[in-house]
Amino acid sequence: MASTRNTRSTSVAVVVYVPEYVRLSSINQCIQDRNAIFVSVRKQSLDIDAARRQHGRIVVLERDHFVFYIDPYPDAFRCCYQSRNLVMTDLRYLHPFPPMFFNYWPLVLRDGLWSANQPPRLFFVNTHDRDYIQSSSADAHTIVEYYAGSDDAAADSLLDFDRFASIARKKTACAMHFFVVKAGHVFIAVDTNNAASRYTFSAAIKHRVVRDLSTKTESVQSLAAASRRLQARRAEMLPQPGFQLRDSDGRVLDENSPFRLRIVRRPSRAGIISDASANADGNAAADAGNSGAHERLCATSFGPARKKTVIHGSAAEGAVFRAKAINGIVYLTLDNDYVTIPQRQTDDLTTSPRIPDKDQRIQIHYDKSGYIMLSRWNDC
Repeated sequence: MASTRNTRSTSVAVVVYVPEYVRLSSINQCIQDRNAIFVSVRKQSLDIDAARRQHGRIVVLERDHFVFYIDPYPDAFRCCYQSRNLVMTDLRYLHPFPPMFFNYWPLVLRDGLWSANQPPRLFFVNTHDRDYIQSSSADAHTIVEYYAGSDDAAADSLLDFDRFASIARKKTACAMHFFVVKAGHVFIAVDTNNAASRYTFSAAIKHRVVRDLSTKTESVQSLAAASRRLQARRAEMLPQPGFQLRDSDGRVLDENSPFRLRIVRRPSRAGIISDASANADGNAAADAGNSGAHERLCATSFGPARKKTVIHGSAAEGAVFRAKAINGIVYLTLDNDYVTIPQRQTDDLTTSPRIPDKDQRIQIHYDKSGYIMLSRWNDC
């Protein structure tokens, strides 16, 4: 038994058999490969029934298609390679396995092979995010290429979009008009034929952006133009040397003074905030929903390349915030926990009992109207 790719094994890992005549390097990589176990075998010695009894679900690669077996179905499912990550996502997450992909991404039978009705999307993922595995539909129907770079490669100057575009144009089984680069905690959609045409967005709207680009409801150019119009209307943030948190009347709030946040503009249907977000107000509330051990604050983001995370939603009685200064840094706290942005893949504000690391801190800004806006640390 030999692993032929750098993979991770979990309790739901899919075992993928690679016969001796299959050249793995010629097959597009998938995000789910990081959660699969690749085994080199001689096809004549592969006992399918024994492998199924041992693993429950297996995949066998062939030169021009792949086959998967899953209990309790006795027959083999033969599939086109463009559907591989889609199928492997379902194989990993659906247990016991109903054939949901036949309904979710309708697979159609063409020339004896099951194939998705759209080509997969090409994602470029930083090697620091090699274990980036999601189960959302935006990530499921994809192929992936990994690129080397710093862990904070969100800046356009650090990314070689022309090289990415050249790689994308050589692909034969993916959406040819755009690709997506995952760079730090943002995503960048790029026009394959014009790498200078780009649109940066957050995980919060990834599903909608990828869907609309795939169906050509939107183009990279149209999304970028809409984002520029939104940016022009957005409130200007003011530099705040020696930051002090003030209430809606301009009074400085003493450290540990309780206050609530009042939302002054709700998000649009598209989940995009169009103006200033919130102000400190002794009589107003912020949104906080229960998600287990700690409160989970609902959040969204806006802007083109500069993501802003904003608390929004219905007032939640009892959500009392405080400002706490530690070594010259002002932290927001909620119920004695620190408000933080712990996940690079999402825009969720959560709380933690420990002081957040620098890349998990929120930063508070004022606009000219005196409202406060929240962003990731140094992401402004």
